[in-house]
Amino acid sequence: MEASMSPGQAGGAGDGEGSGREAFGQSRACFEELITTLADPDSGRLTHAQMEEQLTALSRELVRTLHQDSLDLRTVREKRRGQVTGSDQVRRGIAEHGA
Repeated sequence: MEASMSPGQAGGAGDGEGSGREAFGQSRACFEELITTLADPDSGRLTHAQMEEQLTALSRELVRTLHQDSLDLRTVREKRRGQVTGSDQVRRGIAEHGA
């Protein structure tokens, strides 16, 4: 299951604000896949241990996808800075919050 997306794919949230709701499309699809798997008549043939193993794997993927979607949304919402120069007068390629 391919569930990652680039920041530009954050479901229309590219206006700098991002509603957040659209940004979790990959997570919703992953959750729907989990439900579909559980509802499948063939899942009734699995032992409890097999079902637990399958649910563990699918839920781990869902949590991973939720986390990635939230990181992608942060990226879309992040305000970009112009050039940043450090106190040593060296231009930096990235800007990070100080501690």
